[in-house]
Amino acid sequence: SSVRLTTPLRTALDLGRLLPPSSALGVMDALQRRASFTHASLLAELPRLAGHRGIEQLRTLAAQVDGRSSSLVESMLRYHWNAARLPTPVPGMLVAAGHRLVRVSLGVERRQFAAVLAHQVSATDLLALEGIGWQVVVLAEQRLLTTDPFIWTRHLEREFHQALLAQ
Repeated sequence: SSVRLTTPLRTALDLGRLLPPSSALGVMDALQRRASFTHASLLAELPRLAGHRGIEQLRTLAAQVDGRSSSLVESMLRYHWNAARLPTPVPGMLVAAGHRLVRVSLGVERRQFAAVLAHQVSATDLLALEGIGWQVVVLAEQRLLTTDPFIWTRHLEREFHQALLAQ
């Protein structure tokens, strides 16, 4: 018997159509990061899948795919952030804070606003970011995985709008 294999690009397209959307984005981000297909090549394949089940979801997700997310949870966070009333973030943004570069999960540089996963940032990094005027929301990975996204996206929106008022 033979084993059928698909390319990472084709796998990303199929999983983007068939998995729940926040998980699908995480898998698509990981496949782009590891398999190095381009965003343009992903988008170029969409017309070929017209009429397939899940194509609307795939179109929405394909526009958001970004290999800079370092984990499934970061991708899920970005998916829900994008659905909230928040400006478009940069995944995996590096912020110069004093003599160090601090990586934030999602950041909006012009507003100095970021979200980080608790296990990915130290107290020293948080102090460095706050010291240069950044508002940083720290989120526990377990909370993101188990709590209704409506709750923590509203928390992000509230924190962002409070930061705007404080500027």
